[in-house]
Amino acid sequence: MERLQEGIVTVHFYDLRHSATALAAIQNRHIQQQNRVGLHYAALGSLNFPPPLPPLADGLVAGCAMWAQFYVPRTSAGSNQGILMVRNLDPVVSSSGVLEIFESFGAVKELREAPLERHRWFVEFFDIRDAAAALSGLNGKRILRKHLKISFIAFPDGHGRM
Repeated sequence: MERLQEGIVTVHFYDLRHSATALAAIQNRHIQQQNRVGLHYAALGSLNFPPPLPPLADGLVAGCAMWAQFYVPRTSAGSNQGILMVRNLDPVVSSSGVLEIFESFGAVKELREAPLERHRWFVEFFDIRDAAAALSGLNGKRILRKHLKISFIAFPDGHGRM
């Protein structure tokens, strides 16, 4: 809310899917409103009496359509994005086994084994609360012969992508 005077509001979501849904809905509403207003002004140029302005629709603020976009603040570059690094997992546990273990905490967006270190996994959840629950519930837990070592990681490759 610190940039409200500039007309900018930042909304944080726990679940990536919810933010994508909100983004699409707001952008769609904006496009629809721009289309309705454009049709109204196009009619002004015709010889016919122009139609009234379209009625205000849901999703408008003070009669104006909002615009939305994804934004990652510079200050959050090292912050948790719902990605866990899993180490010390017994080598006999397959990728489907890893997925099964972590899906019990919530929907997993992506599971990837570290390219240079076999048996080190990156598990990304859609919802950061599910990642926190998995960390809390599994860190130090013994699976087969080994105790898991789990930690949050912002970006496994240092460039914002897994």
